[in-house]
Amino acid sequence: MKKLNYLFLMLFACAMFTSSCGSDVDCTDTTALNSEAEALSIAASAALDAYNVDQSEDNCNALKDAIGDFEDFLKDSEECIEAEDLDDYNETLSDIDEIQANLNC
Repeated sequence: MKKLNYLFLMLFACAMFTSSCGSDVDCTDTTALNSEAEALSIAASAALDAYNVDQSEDNCNALKDAIGDFEDFLKDSEECIEAEDLDDYNETLSDIDEIQANLNC
């Protein structure tokens, strides 16, 4: 898998957040949502870099965990996604699931 695929997914997801109402997540605070998405994206990117250098079981698991954390954040923030972006959002989640399934750890 290419690094660009991971980064594209992460950056796309960061750009997805717009204002809407929500109960568990403050969807009106797009700055905080984007900040958290960016931090999780950076963590996943760092884990990917480590995995690309050394494809050990530990690095594979760290990458899988980092991507999982990002996926959990996206799922928790689903209510913040505008209706017109839901297809792209669902495709991103599907792509993340596929990436995780293709990791051999």
